[in-house]
Amino acid sequence: KRMNKVINEKVKKELLFSNNLEDQVFADLIEEVFIILTSNFKIADLEKKVSIFVETNNGSKKHIEASFRGWLSLFRDTQRNNTNLKTLFEELKEIGFTKGKAQFVLKKYQEHEQALSKVLIGNTFVVNEIVDMQWKFGVSAGSNEFRQTGESFLQLKLVLQQGAEQKESYIELTLPQFYSFLKEMEKAKASMEQAS
Repeated sequence: KRMNKVINEKVKKELLFSNNLEDQVFADLIEEVFIILTSNFKIADLEKKVSIFVETNNGSKKHIEASFRGWLSLFRDTQRNNTNLKTLFEELKEIGFTKGKAQFVLKKYQEHEQALSKVLIGNTFVVNEIVDMQWKFGVSAGSNEFRQTGESFLQLKLVLQQGAEQKESYIELTLPQFYSFLKEMEKAKASMEQAS
């Protein structure tokens, strides 16, 4: 048994509210969560989106809100911690989701993974001034998933200025995530050079 669970008890309870939804409503909810995570949503917009979803699907407002909170939290944590998708799949099944729903969630996560990475990195840069940055490339020598053995990755260590304090933040990116990030940085550099 794994020691570190991806899904904590609070998030588990929130996620399970969505397990009883009809398949199409469940699919719509997951899609809405990814729209929220990959857009610049403000809290008021989020509350409005949830209210519209509740009205459209005749659901319990309390349960739908909890479901949104749970999925938002899970996907953010999955991205921040670079969680293995096989592990996420197994835990979703373990807490009661059908294989079909768990596979759907992973498929949608994979479709939106690069956009989630951009938002995560973008939020880090917007909120905090970067004082120093270090990086190193690595290759995974072993993994509980055969496909990941031999895959390259990039680890970033950022020193961020938060008010009067400095904080170290670590981000691990797969090569596709890194190249997507690099492309965005080059676009930003070109925009800044044009503006000056």
